[in-house]
Amino acid sequence: MSDSDVLWVQARGARGSGTAANDSSTDSNDACPSQLQGFVMFRSSLAREIQAYLAAVGCANAAGGAEWRWALSLEEEKAVQGRRGDLQNATLRSPIIINFPELYTFIDDLRERKRDYRPKTNFPVVRVMAEQANAHMLVFQRWDYGYNRDANGMFDGLMGELQRFECDLLSTAVYVTDERLYVLDSVAETFPLRTGVIYRMSGSSHSAADLYLRPFSRGVWLATFAVSMVCVVQLVASTRSWMTRITLGWDECLTSVIGALCQQGADRTPETVSGRTVMVFVLLLSFFLFTSFSAFIVALLQAPARPLSSPRELLASPLKIGGMDVAFIHAWFRGETSKIPRGVVGDIFVKKIKSHERPAFLPVWEGIELVRGRGYGYQAELNEAYHEIQEKFTQSEKCDLFEMELFPSEAQIIVTVEKSPYREAFSRFVRWQRELGHLDRIAKRWYASRPRCESGARGLTPIGVREVVPLLLLLTYGIALSLLCLAVECLTARHQGKQPTRSLCLRLFGGRPRHLQQREQRPRRAMGQQWTADQVDWPWRPGPASRKAAHVGDEDREPGPALLLESHTLYWQTRGRALGHFARRAQELQPHSRH
Repeated sequence: MSDSDVLWVQARGARGSGTAANDSSTDSNDACPSQLQGFVMFRSSLAREIQAYLAAVGCANAAGGAEWRWALSLEEEKAVQGRRGDLQNATLRSPIIINFPELYTFIDDLRERKRDYRPKTNFPVVRVMAEQANAHMLVFQRWDYGYNRDANGMFDGLMGELQRFECDLLSTAVYVTDERLYVLDSVAETFPLRTGVIYRMSGSSHSAADLYLRPFSRGVWLATFAVSMVCVVQLVASTRSWMTRITLGWDECLTSVIGALCQQGADRTPETVSGRTVMVFVLLLSFFLFTSFSAFIVALLQAPARPLSSPRELLASPLKIGGMDVAFIHAWFRGETSKIPRGVVGDIFVKKIKSHERPAFLPVWEGIELVRGRGYGYQAELNEAYHEIQEKFTQSEKCDLFEMELFPSEAQIIVTVEKSPYREAFSRFVRWQRELGHLDRIAKRWYASRPRCESGARGLTPIGVREVVPLLLLLTYGIALSLLCLAVECLTARHQGKQPTRSLCLRLFGGRPRHLQQREQRPRRAMGQQWTADQVDWPWRPGPASRKAAHVGDEDREPGPALLLESHTLYWQTRGRALGHFARRAQELQPHSRH
């Protein structure tokens, strides 16, 4: 027979291939010259004969149609359905998948709920279904569900056994694809197969641009820069007073403004009232900006994370992606990459999974451990992932978990061989179990619920090295720039003969500056020798025209009162010239001060 539900129609008196069981229930009607009979025919078991029951009678009319009436009473209909579902102690060959035989004890062992949970949840349904059908099951273990790997229409694993009619039904449920429809018949759905990318993201999971530039908009940053430059110009202008010669240069003013904005202050205070006024308002501006900036960064660090909303955002995120090492996830990704044009999920596999140096597909316990360390997303079957999360994650870590569905949920379906006579009866039995609540009880027993974030378990997010990496990079760039400037200053001082500010130049580049070399090349005064005005290194010396040569005594001249008197005379002459120069300079400045 092609199916378990066949309707045989014949005219009364004609000979059919079936056996009419309820002929006594029909009555002859002479008013209907052409009476029709409809028989329900089925074979409950492959080893049994075909059974036929009269279900309806009809009368053909002149228009070519027929008027039918149901011939079975309610009790008779229930009896027929019971006989249809009675397999009369038939033996059903039913393979099952056990992926972890080293951990397997028995099918109802709750100690290993996260291993082989798919056969453990579906086998009770099949077992009750076989008991309802009055059948025995011959269960044997297999290792693979079966795929069309060679693309030649021939399956391996369980699907291959169904294709070759080596079994009657499966003791576990499978998901049905388009290519599998030709080798099996669907009985009924049992439990959903849900997968998704699980990742962990905290409130501080922002990039450097988001964390340190997001507190202010672009307009605020530009306005702050413009106001700072205006303050620098005004500070330089206010310190350049005609009343004093003490001024601040551009570099000093810029350093003062930057120090004020960073709440560090300045090493020098302007002498004038206008300069101090500028500094006061710069400090006030920096105080409010710094307070707002710091508060917003703290709010960003402690705020709850925003989950990714689409696979395209997942593709653009810095998360690394891995997959669960099971056959159906491999098959799903192969199907996505073979599409033309390739979709977003295919791009995620090519750019984020296939490009990894390490194995892209990992066991569930390794993948969840990588998720725990942040920065990693794991495509897994959610029930197995939830079991691992419940065992390993703390309450605060569960609050940072998110998931995204890349593939739609697939329904697990109990299947039989193609054109099986048991399909209709099995479908009715599974539907009865669902209505009775048997499937819900199994789901609550074996399936893990999604980890929940308990109230108050989130706590404060600790700040790690990852959050301050941009600041460390900024400090590194500043140190490198300062070393470059130091090298330029030392080289300039060495070639121009200027006094270096540190002795580090000598240690870095060796040698001695030119002004030290010139000082060492000056003639040293011998015993009894007198210095001239050109040879005396005073802070101020008059020009060459006003210098007078001093008498230099003989080298054998003994030191005495005369030599001491000449030295004092030379000192006071040079000092007098310096004081005269300062007095003339003061007289030149006096007319300007009257204004």
